[in-house]
Amino acid sequence: MCLDPPYNMKPGKCLVYSFGISTNWSFDDYMDKTRNCTVHCFDPSIGKKDFKRSPNIYFHNLGISGRNETNGKKWQLYTLGSIKRLLGHENVSHALVEMSQAFHVSLF
Repeated sequence: MCLDPPYNMKPGKCLVYSFGISTNWSFDDYMDKTRNCTVHCFDPSIGKKDFKRSPNIYFHNLGISGRNETNGKKWQLYTLGSIKRLLGHENVSHALVEMSQAFHVSLF
């Protein structure tokens, strides 16, 4: 991730979306601890309900797709625009997408 100007984030004033986290929270924890970012994590494949991992990290049991749908695995998938509206966000500082084959097919 590039943190050099003009792409750097002001600590405490950044909003990060992290898609497809599985059980690897390293990026999300890093953005919370080193940049004091608010991080929203998304992954319907791990079978967990929505929860708050820490004061700045939120997990959502949904995924990203090219359209709003429930897929054959019963995962709730939404477009980026729909996710932003659902969470009441206008601007996202950075987004990380871990691409499994399922997500790759749905996005491209």
